[in-house]
Amino acid sequence: MNFSLVISTYNWTEALELVLKSVLKQTELPIEVLIADDGSTSETKTLIESFSAIFPIAIRHIWHEDNGFKKAIILNKAITEAKGEYIIQVDGDCILHANFIEDHIAKAEKGVYLYGSRVNIKRNYLQVLFKNKQTEFNCFSKGIKKRTRAIHNTFLSNKFKPLPSFSKKYRGCNTSFYKEDFIAVNGYNEEFKGWGREDSELALRFHNYGLLAKRLRYSGIVYHIWHKELSKSNLGANNEIEKDTIENNRRWTINGVEKYLKNLSNLIKNKDVCIVIPIYKTDLTDIEKQSLKQCIKVLNSYDIYFVEPEKMDSSSINLGKEIKIKKFSNYYFDGILGYNKLLLSEGFYSSFNSYEYMLIYQLDCFVFNDELLKWCNKGFDYIGAPWISSKQTVLKTFLTFFDNSKKKRRSKIFYKVGNGGFSLRRIHKFINITQNNKAAIAHELKRDSDDFKLMEDVFWSFKAPKLDTSFKIPDYRVALKFAIDRKPKIALKLNYNKLPFGCHGINKPKVINFWKKIIPELNN
Repeated sequence: MNFSLVISTYNWTEALELVLKSVLKQTELPIEVLIADDGSTSETKTLIESFSAIFPIAIRHIWHEDNGFKKAIILNKAITEAKGEYIIQVDGDCILHANFIEDHIAKAEKGVYLYGSRVNIKRNYLQVLFKNKQTEFNCFSKGIKKRTRAIHNTFLSNKFKPLPSFSKKYRGCNTSFYKEDFIAVNGYNEEFKGWGREDSELALRFHNYGLLAKRLRYSGIVYHIWHKELSKSNLGANNEIEKDTIENNRRWTINGVEKYLKNLSNLIKNKDVCIVIPIYKTDLTDIEKQSLKQCIKVLNSYDIYFVEPEKMDSSSINLGKEIKIKKFSNYYFDGILGYNKLLLSEGFYSSFNSYEYMLIYQLDCFVFNDELLKWCNKGFDYIGAPWISSKQTVLKTFLTFFDNSKKKRRSKIFYKVGNGGFSLRRIHKFINITQNNKAAIAHELKRDSDDFKLMEDVFWSFKAPKLDTSFKIPDYRVALKFAIDRKPKIALKLNYNKLPFGCHGINKPKVINFWKKIIPELNN
């Protein structure tokens, strides 16, 4: 995993020098160090340049003009520029324990953000600290307080598990997270003015998004250099912003990192994505009509296509949106085997090769909000709703041992990603795999129709990653934020009762009443 270290600073070169010296002593180095500089003078630039000459990795200086305390803004800018998929963030007054980075990387996991404690260096020790340029401490060292936080013990650290609750002990001076999660909540809220709450408010939105928090105890240690407290004159207003996030369960800030991401040339844009709706009839059911209306309402800014049989004329379906048409042989729409062959064919994906991504949207889906570009920019090749299963009791496990049915074979897909009915696909990746693996695909299509491996989505979930080891699919916990299909009640609980981007299978008899409580349009 590639990871970047981000260090925030403002006009304190003495402290930053010790922090950078402690980076050089790390047991594991990041791919780069980014200095998020909130408007320091040229003295800081000179210091960074001197370290650049001796550092074994790149140091990048991200700077903006001094316009007061704008830490949230400069961190958003720096993290935007970061090349690592994982971000470790510290303050420029926190000296790192030699195992600091190694500890964060060892504990990093999908669906979790980390935060650690800080050992405080006393005010009366600063003269000695800076004179000796000291960067190494332990729990017995002079000049520190809260000594138990300086104990480094991997065995004790492993006893702490991720938790779904927010902790007031969270500090932005010692934290790490996946960059994709940071982008998913739109980064730091730039409405904060002056010191306070920009870090805890981000953590609250992480929780609202569905992330767990893991505290690094007895690991991930930093030593915080004493300094005078910054002005808290605007803390009252900042508290109100945080209060609003709590009361309204916000996971997205309007004024965040998104504006900087738009400036990056490699980001996926609306014109790079299309919506593909497989359709084989014009007499739509009420649920299918609501599904289509919602698609057009929410995803209206993208090109929308009907994929339909040659014999069909869908012009009678008029919902106020110009829907483009792609026609394929009638054979592909006569049954599930034909549909599987279509979505495993090079020709299907090649017909959309002017786009980077397609969203397959069957008319038993419902999209809740436009998160499409966010998911495209995560860089996955395929995402679908995970196949969630009910809890496996001892009795069920015993009975399954004697069960040779389709249900037993299907159990192999449980908690894998994922269902193709509402799925995001990187088109050129699909073209390459279908083009280069025709024999393997033909073999799968010859299997017995009751075998779950015949289904095109299971092929993309199970076979494609083996045929192309670079084929990128998310963990089921990440995919739950994209879509829900099987066992929606369990899936929503696993998602901490946060609705995903969309859902599939809303018309199934076992779940229709569940979805009607959540989607009022289905009651019309």
